[in-house]
Amino acid sequence: RRKDPVEIAFLREAGRLTATAMAEVLGSLAPGMSEAEVAARLEYRFRTASLEPPAFETLVACGSRAAYLHARPSANPLHARAPILIDAGASWHGYRADMSRTVCLGEPDREFRTIYRAVRGALDLVLSAVRPGAVTGDLDSLARGLNHALSDPFELEGQEVFLTSSIGMSVYPKDGDTAAGLIT
Repeated sequence: RRKDPVEIAFLREAGRLTATAMAEVLGSLAPGMSEAEVAARLEYRFRTASLEPPAFETLVACGSRAAYLHARPSANPLHARAPILIDAGASWHGYRADMSRTVCLGEPDREFRTIYRAVRGALDLVLSAVRPGAVTGDLDSLARGLNHALSDPFELEGQEVFLTSSIGMSVYPKDGDTAAGLIT
């Protein structure tokens, strides 16, 4: 079933709260701040803005840890020129947003820029193909077909990295029914 106007408004507000908190926290990042501190700052903003818990556990990882899918925040400090992955979301009336950002403090190194350009190119290509009825598996294939850097392993800070996630969305309406894999 399609979302009604109230549900769409709730999703938009969850997205707005997420984007606002993310912008505030990204503007405050500094070397030496721990991953856990960054996560706590985001979650504090989510809770004070919506009076609800975050949409899911906030993920923050710096350096080679940023390559691990679902890396939990740790006491590891942020450091300059290293990739920092943040995946977070606010809730609004039970509707949840999800936003991921990869940033660097200062000028990123050449390896990071190469990987970033490959991923950004795939994102731009996929966004140009998104429309009602698009199948997420087709969008994932489109992205991976653009550049082998997205499907072949690569090395980051001495770690071999594989991109194992695919583009997709699972929707869990309040009635428990599940629809997955189709953008409507």
